[in-house]
Amino acid sequence: MWLYTHKGFLSIVQDFKDESLVIVRGKFKEDIQTYFPSAKVKIDTDTDYKFRTSLPKVEVAERLWKYVLSELNVRRWGRKKPKEKKIS
Repeated sequence: MWLYTHKGFLSIVQDFKDESLVIVRGKFKEDIQTYFPSAKVKIDTDTDYKFRTSLPKVEVAERLWKYVLSELNVRRWGRKKPKEKKIS
């Protein structure tokens, strides 16, 4: 799964060695640390995503759920509040 946000880009895939884990990958270490600050990020220069960490699937799902909920409250730029209609 790819996640594009204003805070970074992540690629999240199943860890085939352990079904309870996923591998969170990024082009930049900061992209992973933004969402998972306590994660131990490893460097692998022989892959398309240089930075990666293995995390519990449930932890990743809960963090992304919280992120989505927090972003739903952000107003879009340039969007005006609708005028209230008077009911006669």
